[in-house]
Amino acid sequence: MSELILDGSKILWHQDRLQEWVRGERIVPITIDMALTQACQYNCEFCYANMQRNKPNKITFPIMKNFMDDCAEEGVKAISLVSDGESTANPIYEDVIVYGKSVGLDMAIATHGNTLNEQVLQKILPALTYLRFNFSAGEPKRYSEIMGVSQEKFYETCENIKTAMRIKRELNLM
Repeated sequence: MSELILDGSKILWHQDRLQEWVRGERIVPITIDMALTQACQYNCEFCYANMQRNKPNKITFPIMKNFMDDCAEEGVKAISLVSDGESTANPIYEDVIVYGKSVGLDMAIATHGNTLNEQVLQKILPALTYLRFNFSAGEPKRYSEIMGVSQEKFYETCENIKTAMRIKRELNLM
């Protein structure tokens, strides 16, 4: 067994791509970080999307389906729905996650987590490689100030995190 080295890069886990690049061959990304929209239901004070002030546009499912089919065909290994917006603000995000997994892509999402109810979590958790909650405060008042929402969202999101963990255990998704 080789020693696990956590150095901030995963390139050594993808020697095939590295060697293709060394040989001067055309390579595709190993993973793609993207968002399905620049919109968000929150107003976080640290949000990069807020600094860009772009008009929030949503990607449609047919566009994403074609994109993911191309990614899978070309050898992209993963798509992470992170970055310039809250992908759960786009109503297609659940279907994107499930479809991406069905074509062989590792799927991931980073989210404020407030919209992830039990029904949604039951659908998406089996198709996710990881789910990251962006939870930037440990108490309701600071959560409200930092995340730009009411204090009630703190409690709702905590419940969604607990639900996600319960479903993960129930479905043996460890």
